[in-house]
Amino acid sequence: MPINKFLERRRREAFSRFMQSGIANGDRLDLGGLKGQNEGFTSVNIFQPCDIEWDLDRFPYPFKNNSAGAVVMASTLQHLKDPKLVMQEVWRICKPNAKVFVTVPYWKYHTILYNPGHYHDFRMEWFRNLNEDNPKLVDETTIGCNFRLIDHWYMKGRIRPWARWRG
Repeated sequence: MPINKFLERRRREAFSRFMQSGIANGDRLDLGGLKGQNEGFTSVNIFQPCDIEWDLDRFPYPFKNNSAGAVVMASTLQHLKDPKLVMQEVWRICKPNAKVFVTVPYWKYHTILYNPGHYHDFRMEWFRNLNEDNPKLVDETTIGCNFRLIDHWYMKGRIRPWARWRG
């Protein structure tokens, strides 16, 4: 089986587990996704086809505070110039107990060296720093959100964290 089909199957399995884990009521947003990619989610992208055309590097996003019950960012965060600001915006638009599903390249694969569209590679510590209560903060500066990591795993150079707003 070609690797891209394998990765896509694994992404779908992970997304299915995410959906079965219980999603809060509210908007379901697929930031960086394409129309129809994730059923029941509104796609937001600078590229067509999408439901809402928006540059995710432009702030604030066109959503009300506390309006989203679920947010998906599959292979999106590494393409954006300031992931901290992006996560602050996701925090702002998420309802209490909303869930966020993120996939990003793992730092050891150095995708920024060979993919000109990638601005960042990520370690798990980056996501742990999104929780201000983390006793092992790597970066002492807080970023104005307090996600709680509820699951993560590594797969072929990708980190797949699930985050949830602390209830």
